[in-house]
Amino acid sequence: MKTQSYDDFNDAAYPFLEQNRLVNEYLLLGENVNYTEKKKNILISVTEALHNCNQSILWIKEQRKKHGTSLAQTYILTRLQQQIDRLFIIVDVLDSDSRFNTERFVEYFKTVVKNENRKNSLKEF
Repeated sequence: MKTQSYDDFNDAAYPFLEQNRLVNEYLLLGENVNYTEKKKNILISVTEALHNCNQSILWIKEQRKKHGTSLAQTYILTRLQQQIDRLFIIVDVLDSDSRFNTERFVEYFKTVVKNENRKNSLKEF
């Protein structure tokens, strides 16, 4: 999937800030059962924001083909992607729809084990 360049930053969406705001809103509701429907809607919005975060990471990766990159940027993008993957799993657990995406969890677990075994390898970047 190819992303497009964005020229007008005045009306830009900031998915990382949005997902952070939504997570904080969810946490403020706490375990209050009166807000069950609102919490469900927030989790749907968090999922959408996480997909937008993935799109932003993809866009940055495409830009490095044109403009180059650094080891620090590659590391940060890798860590961001790992955190997003973790958040997807957490949202899946919290959404209480009685369906847990075991495939996503297994894939994530395999990635964690692989990364742990190769964490000191520059070749992997």
